[in-house]
Amino acid sequence: MASVEAQASGAVTAPADSARLTVTVRNEADGRVPNAEVIVVLQDREVRKRTDATGVVRFALVPDTLELLVRGIGYTEQTHALAIGSGESGATVKLQRQSTTLGAVHTVAERSMTAREMEIDNRIRSGIPTDHIRREYIDKVNPISLLQMIQRMRGVTIGTTVEGTRVPMTLRGDRPSLLTPRRPCFLRIMVDNILLPEKTDLDAIPPVDVYAVELFAPARIPREFAGTRNDLWCGLIAVWTRTQ
Repeated sequence: MASVEAQASGAVTAPADSARLTVTVRNEADGRVPNAEVIVVLQDREVRKRTDATGVVRFALVPDTLELLVRGIGYTEQTHALAIGSGESGATVKLQRQSTTLGAVHTVAERSMTAREMEIDNRIRSGIPTDHIRREYIDKVNPISLLQMIQRMRGVTIGTTVEGTRVPMTLRGDRPSLLTPRRPCFLRIMVDNILLPEKTDLDAIPPVDVYAVELFAPARIPREFAGTRNDLWCGLIAVWTRTQ
């Protein structure tokens, strides 16, 4: 099972607004993993570094809640949410070796893609979405629910509304407002180009019916989704169902 161990201690000499995070990457045998890619996802940017020969990497940050992505060749990628305070903080991530299993080979007739599917694939190939899920991955993982997949997307967490509905939220933090109290930043939801209410239950859509899911940070929302641009702070999740 994926694991992360975090420790934090305030440093007397550190300014109140500074934070230093040390990440140690180990394998299942408790050995160090050098040259692993460690990505810190903050509200407004990403910081990418690689571990040194001892499996350690250090970041100079500010106190915040962040997402930590760790990748290593031959290991399963891990994602963790961390809250770091001022001073020194440490996190130990243990990676698991990937196991490659070749499934049965099936020969099927090649089908033609629809215009909508071509547009989706072109956006994904161009790197426009912040993250995405494609049909091939859904078939491979066979998730129980759509939210089970979405919560693995970069910069996304799953929150619960006061009504008890589980909905995707951004890790960017609460949505600021000058007129009302800050409130959770729920992602806008669009299904087949139709903008749905903010707190729509995506688990009502069976994963088997989904062709692709695209996640867009506010600055990456395409112009053609103009109806979503009245609120850019939290971002957009676009769900596309299968047509064939």
